[in-house]
Amino acid sequence: MGMASDARAREPRDAPLAATAPRAETPKAMWSQRKGTLRVSFDAEDAREIAIDVERAGNASGNSTLRVTFVAGERARAYATTLELYGAIRGGDGVAIKRTSRGIALDIQKVVSGAHWPRLLLSREKFRHVGVDFDTWLDEDEEDAQLNAFKFNLSSLEKIGNYEDKENLFPDVNDDDDDMPDMTDWYD
Repeated sequence: MGMASDARAREPRDAPLAATAPRAETPKAMWSQRKGTLRVSFDAEDAREIAIDVERAGNASGNSTLRVTFVAGERARAYATTLELYGAIRGGDGVAIKRTSRGIALDIQKVVSGAHWPRLLLSREKFRHVGVDFDTWLDEDEEDAQLNAFKFNLSSLEKIGNYEDKENLFPDVNDDDDDMPDMTDWYD
C-alpha cells in the first residue's frame, strides 16, 4: 500500500507541470528566392526571443537544415519549425533577421549562387505550413532582365552646355538656309 500511495501522491504534482509546459506551434512560412538568396518570412505579431540555427551550413555539396523558434503575440505563444532545405545556405552572418511588429523575415544567402532551386524543401512532399510568397517572387529570366536593364548614369552625359552648342555636337551641320530648297518653287 505504501507504493500505491506514493504513486498517487506524485501523480497530481507531475500532471500540472506537463499541462503548463509551453507547447510550440508550427508557424506558417512564406518563401521566395533570387539567384543568391532566399527569403523566408513568418507572420508573427510582436515576435521576440527569435533563435535561428543552421545545421550543415556552408556545405556546398549538400543541403542545410534551418531551425527557427520564437515567441509571439500577447499570450506569448511559442513557435518552432525545422525546415530541411533543398540546397545549402550560409549560417551565422549569412542569415539576416528583419523584424517588424507584424512578422519576421529571414534573408538567407545561398552557398552556391546561380540557378533557382526548384523548391524550398528537400522533400518533394507538400508541407502545409510552407507557401510561396508571390508578392516578392522573381523568376530567373525576370531577374536577369532586371539586372541587364538600362540604368541611367548621369555622369555619362556631357556638360549641358554642349547640347546648346550645335557646332560642338554636330560639326557637319550649319544654319545656312541656302541648302534648303525654296518652298515657293513647289507651288509655282
